[in-house]
Amino acid sequence: MSPTEDKLKRFEEEKRDAAWDPVERWRMILRAITWAESLPNVRRNTPQRCHELEQAKLAETESRFQDAVAACNQQYGAALKRLAE
Repeated sequence: MSPTEDKLKRFEEEKRDAAWDPVERWRMILRAITWAESLPNVRRNTPQRCHELEQAKLAETESRFQDAVAACNQQYGAALKRLAE
């Protein structure tokens, strides 16, 4: 940050702090915390949701693997059939 930006930042912080009564500011902080804690869980960040996504990816990978194995077996069987002819 440049010296001008530092001065401006300090000025704005002092202006903001002067506008708030410390007791009222603390009340607002507590209200904000209470509000945030009252919100429902965000599913994308919970360990349970991460586990669900992991299981879905593993199932998809297993399905693709099984499809690849089936395709290889089919090609192998066709090659054996051609060799037997």
